[in-house]
Amino acid sequence: MIQYKKYYMPGTKEELLKTIDTIDCTYDILAGGTDLYAKEKTPFNGADAAIDISGIKEFSVIKLKKEEGLITFGSNICIQQFLEEKVLMRETMAAVRRAIAELPEKEQKVLRLKVLENRTDAEIAAETGLSPGSIRQYLHRARGRLREKLF
Repeated sequence: MIQYKKYYMPGTKEELLKTIDTIDCTYDILAGGTDLYAKEKTPFNGADAAIDISGIKEFSVIKLKKEEGLITFGSNICIQQFLEEKVLMRETMAAVRRAIAELPEKEQKVLRLKVLENRTDAEIAAETGLSPGSIRQYLHRARGRLREKLF
């Protein structure tokens, strides 16, 4: 019998992402008891944890491919597309971070305070010593530079 040190059963795609991002060991992705049974019949790959995705509604499709003699538990196409979207999102965020890092320092600071910290113009002015008009100019320039770099 396969014994995992940790067992996770996320209920949503978002919980799955969080689990994958925070897990600190090797893992198998399973779609319920049938996959676990199948794992028992195959060589153990040494994973420390199991992530059971059977509770995620979007992945609950069962398909039979008669020509290939396969039964697929969980929509592999859906899972693959979901994971590809996650990788694309990470790559996009990395590009955004690089583009922000290339902005002039004042534009970076004003953008960070306004967008990431959700500060008001008055709060930004108090912290930076800039006028509200200057803050709007820095934001406008920063957004324009980011559009040029990213699109």
